[in-house]
Amino acid sequence: MHGRDRRANRVGVVVESLEGRAMLSPVAATAPVPTKLVMGASYLDIRGSALGSLKHPIGNPDGGKVDAIHGSGLLKGLGSTTIDGSLHGTGFIRSGHLSGTLTLSNAHGSVTLKLDGPAAKGFSPPTSGPYHFTITSGTGAYAHDTGTGTVDVALGSRYVGLSFRGDPKRT
Repeated sequence: MHGRDRRANRVGVVVESLEGRAMLSPVAATAPVPTKLVMGASYLDIRGSALGSLKHPIGNPDGGKVDAIHGSGLLKGLGSTTIDGSLHGTGFIRSGHLSGTLTLSNAHGSVTLKLDGPAAKGFSPPTSGPYHFTITSGTGAYAHDTGTGTVDVALGSRYVGLSFRGDPKRT
């Protein structure tokens, strides 16, 4: 090795300016498709009233108070319906929104509603009043249904009344 010529391989760094070049994205730009155009989707206009029992399971107060709901009612679009779900208060936060989830079931399938309630301070329990609902999923005959509206919640100490008003103009 004494007689060999040792030369270091040098690699230069080349920096190219990207100014003036279009950056390609791996994500294709698509426009949202209105639900009316989705094959098999239909708007479910939920209207009517339901009554149920209310339980207050003990949980971690930092996560907010939860009221468990089990009831039944006669609702337009669904007929005789069983209702299960919960309302959630705010927990260890300065302020937030009351929320909840309801599953409406009958012999033909079910729909799950996401509930968005009024603004509330931290550690507020669920309250009576209007909650906006959105159908987030469905099964059976309601697998592709969409829908929005308002459910008026009337909370008692052990009972709950629910009054649904669909909003067919919002799709």
